[in-house]
Formats: sequence, structure tokens, C-alpha cells
Amino acid sequence: MKEISFGSVTVDRCVNCRGIWFDRLEADQLKRLKGSEIIDSGDEKGGRSFDTIKEVSCPHCRITMTAVRDPEKDTLCYEVCPKCRGSFLDAGEFRKFKSEQSLLDCLAGFFSD
Repeated sequence: MKEISFGSVTVDRCVNCRGIWFDRLEADQLKRLKGSEIIDSGDEKGGRSFDTIKEVSCPHCRITMTAVRDPEKDTLCYEVCPKCRGSFLDAGEFRKFKSEQSLLDCLAGFFSD
């Protein structure tokens, strides 16, 4: 992972697959910044190939994350850590996410206590 900053938000991007790790709320913070989609420099087609991986470990907690499919855009699937609530978006998914509703809105039901 390599730290990438845009504005006041710093995220971690995988140097191999170009996927992006967002700590809790970072995706929504970045989504509001004009031009922030530039951080998602990976190939969307290549990113989709990773959707078949069933068990993805959280880079912070080291526990298995949960695959979440965006209810508004069936083609957007990402992983969320049930403990720290960070999220991993494969290459191309942040650009798609930025054009959709807030990640917090998507996850509201998933993390309700």
C-alpha cells in the first residue's frame, strides 16, 4: 500500500491491484472534493476481476471483511470491515462510487446496531 493524498484526505492505494483502502468516512469525505476521482487510477476491468475473491482481510484489523453490493448500482461491489468500518474499493470502483449515492447511505442498514 502507498499513501495517496487529495486535499486533506489521505488514503492507501495498493501498488499492485490499484485498489483503494478508505478508513471509516474517508470515501465520503473524498467524494465531496471536486476532481478527487483522479486517485482511482486503476483499470475498472482489472478491478472487477478481484470481485471473485471470497475472503479479503482488513489491512488494519486482519479479520475477514464483508462483501457489500451497492443497492443502487448492482455492478458496484466492495468490501467493508465489520470492526473498523473501513472499506476497500477495487480499481475503478471509487470513480463509480463518486457518481452514486453516499457510501454512508449504502451502509446505513448494514451497520445499524
